[in-house]
Amino acid sequence: MTKTKIEKIETIDEQIAKLLAQRSKLEKAQKEEERIAKAKRINERGEHFEIMLPETINLTFEQFKSFLDKTLLMHYSQKILKELLPPEPVVEPEREGETAQAEETETMLKSEKAAQGKVTSIPSGEGNSTQQAS
Repeated sequence: MTKTKIEKIETIDEQIAKLLAQRSKLEKAQKEEERIAKAKRINERGEHFEIMLPETINLTFEQFKSFLDKTLLMHYSQKILKELLPPEPVVEPEREGETAQAEETETMLKSEKAAQGKVTSIPSGEGNSTQQAS
């Protein structure tokens, strides 16, 4: 017996509902795995931190936060962190169309400012000075 179009639609709707439920279950499992991994990472790092600096154990949260802010935001700390991290990926050069569009937008913005009387001349790339309208 052949199914009518309505029956086929109902079958597809049931399949969609099952797939959505399956997707939702997988997303929840993924979030739970990420939560567990984060908790483990924080716990391990905090434990190592307390081993290295046991004096911090008795600090209040605000004192501990202040300590971290003052020590980790120092230039030397940032330099060490950059050395430990992998190099940043190289950004692809802009494609010709994107470059032309960006230049066109910049020219248009400069023209609008000039028309509003805020700029009387648009620099041509030589020098960065603009003259204010009197």
